[in-house]
Amino acid sequence: MGSSVKKQRKEARERDFGEWRISLREAFSRIPDPRDKRGRRYRLDDILILATYGTLWGFTDFVNMCVELEYHLPYFRKLLALERIPSHDCFSATFAAIDPEHFITCFMEWLAQITSSRGKHVSIDGKAVRAACEKAHSKYVPYILNAFLVEEGVLFSQMRIDTKSNEISTIPEFLDWLDLNGSVVTIDAVGAQYEIADKIVSKGGVYVLPVKLNQPSLQQDIREYLENYGDPDFDDISYLETFDKDHGRMETRKGYYSEDVSCLKSHEKWKTVKAIGMLERERIVLKDVADKKTGEIVNADEVSQELVCYIMSAPNGAEQFMQIARGHWEVELFHFSLDTAYMEDRCTARKGNAMQNRSLLRKLVMNLARLDDDPKMAGRSQKGRQIQYRHSYESCEKMIFGILPRRYEELM
Repeated sequence: MGSSVKKQRKEARERDFGEWRISLREAFSRIPDPRDKRGRRYRLDDILILATYGTLWGFTDFVNMCVELEYHLPYFRKLLALERIPSHDCFSATFAAIDPEHFITCFMEWLAQITSSRGKHVSIDGKAVRAACEKAHSKYVPYILNAFLVEEGVLFSQMRIDTKSNEISTIPEFLDWLDLNGSVVTIDAVGAQYEIADKIVSKGGVYVLPVKLNQPSLQQDIREYLENYGDPDFDDISYLETFDKDHGRMETRKGYYSEDVSCLKSHEKWKTVKAIGMLERERIVLKDVADKKTGEIVNADEVSQELVCYIMSAPNGAEQFMQIARGHWEVELFHFSLDTAYMEDRCTARKGNAMQNRSLLRKLVMNLARLDDDPKMAGRSQKGRQIQYRHSYESCEKMIFGILPRRYEELM
């Protein structure tokens, strides 16, 4: 990563946005155009705006997107002074050429004036883009590492990693991009590395990390200690149980929490651990099916159980610990929506920088939809919003050309 890009990211994080606000279009205009000047027919920011419109409308491949954009050509002639809509090849070549470092910097700079990661729950997780792997090397599936703001429900940053096995080595560099001052950081079990934990603390954040079979002795020591709950000699262990029932599912969660970390004395490298926890989950999916022979309705409930140990760098209490552990899975729901509403797992773009840039475009659009506070959008699914945007130029213009309201009082 170039030093100039690092400097831009740092300035974007630390800028006082009291008077300085930009629209998404203005942010697009700051991305350097990598195309040869001799062959340019369309402005780069116009191409990005058209792609944003098309993705908001639910078109995630450029061929079908261009067909839809053609139907709206009279509108875009007035809006952008275009003679015609660029071809799908033009879109593909442009997204393959854009420097992803500049695109993500533009994205972070624009989003930083709307919301902030400071003092928030930042959930970090990797996602495979399976259709983008080379057929000759299909076992090497490219991954995107994502940083997600749980309270806001929006993605804050991303970084490409070549394969899942490189995730551990990439996370520390990714953390350097983010402002974690006062933030609670959660990662899946791959993040339970003392180097990663120390990096989070050095950045001013606190962590809540699951410990699984990648740290077997650490997991065993935590589990053996917390299983003493109920013994009078271990009155420092607190317990909390919750129960939820929704959409044909029942889930019971049992949380154990202690700020006595003496059981970790043999793990000298884990110097920043201040509390430990354990979470037991039992989920029952209620199902009634018809017996193939008799036709009678019989019970076929599916039961799954999971036990996960945790380490924490700051005392949270049992209730907050369980809330944070549960909140981490919001990033998984975000990933699920990317695949179902925006077909991310079916995107075969792999030439040049296309995979990273198109992935970021989908997330930018999904952020726009989630930040849209229009009452007409309340309660609508992602697909429902796409249909609504297709029939509402005004809503799209407000998000792309307008200044979105802040989601915080001030940057601390």
